[in-house]
Amino acid sequence: MKRIDWNCKLLPGFPDQVADIETAVQAMQILHDQTGIAEFAFFPKYDPLSDSQTIFQFHANAALTGLQSRLSFPAKLFVRPTVYLRSELPENNVLRHFRIPKTNYIALSLPITANEDTETVLAKFLRHSPYHVLLTDAQLLPIFYPNDVLERIIDLPGIALQTSFQSLFLPNFTVFLHKILQKGVPVVLGSGVNSPERAGKISFDEILETLKESFSQPEIEQLLNVGLPLS
Repeated sequence: MKRIDWNCKLLPGFPDQVADIETAVQAMQILHDQTGIAEFAFFPKYDPLSDSQTIFQFHANAALTGLQSRLSFPAKLFVRPTVYLRSELPENNVLRHFRIPKTNYIALSLPITANEDTETVLAKFLRHSPYHVLLTDAQLLPIFYPNDVLERIIDLPGIALQTSFQSLFLPNFTVFLHKILQKGVPVVLGSGVNSPERAGKISFDEILETLKESFSQPEIEQLLNVGLPLS
């Protein structure tokens, strides 16, 4: 099974990621040794109202170069911004630089506080943009959004979800995840790790055992299909 960390928080130089490169390298090495993960996807937060695309890309390239030069295994790494959902998002010619490799998806972060505009803005984006949407940190959505709003959001065409391995241990989230899988919504999993200590607690054997307790075999295969539909 190809193993990709779709929720890695170990990209130095970004506020919502790990603080320094030595910590990142140590944690990624532990993850690789324990799980065989050799491909890491980073999605640091990006606010189109205040952040510069040029500066974002400069820091991302510097971090990737530093990690590649220090890791002791042949890792595949990529960075794309998680764009905060705003009523006015960047133009499509800018968003194309944010597209997740080999897919037609843009990573988006929904507001923590649910409001009536969120669903409307997201639906408008999907309707008028050539891109699909990967909603990041989906394990938080059932905490902040009412069930009826969530149902309508995941019914929007072109939605996929990113969540962490740890979310599979949360009973309330597994109920939500069952609904997602029944609807055929793509789901990608990742470690959510931001420290060597947390990296040391990731066990695929334990994850698989937990999945067997809560999900059917077809659902498990769907969850472990570790990718987004290719463009």
